[in-house]
Amino acid sequence: QDVGLGRNAAVIAVDLALAARDDENKASLAFDWSERLIKDGIGVTLLLLEKLHQAATQLGRRERALHYSRLAEAERVRIAAIR
Repeated sequence: QDVGLGRNAAVIAVDLALAARDDENKASLAFDWSERLIKDGIGVTLLLLEKLHQAATQLGRRERALHYSRLAEAERVRIAAIR
């Protein structure tokens, strides 16, 4: 049964990236880990997408920030459609 442990780990990794704003190496490692977890096929929530966008922006990864911004907007639209 899927209990969302991978997604929880990805959220924790992004939180670590955001918290390590004074240590770019640690922030980068945590962000990269979160992206690897996501590529393993875990489901992503709007909150996770927003945090990924924020972390990518903080790290100066414009292309990734834009990617997550677009995914977050698509998820907002999807959520609005089911309300």
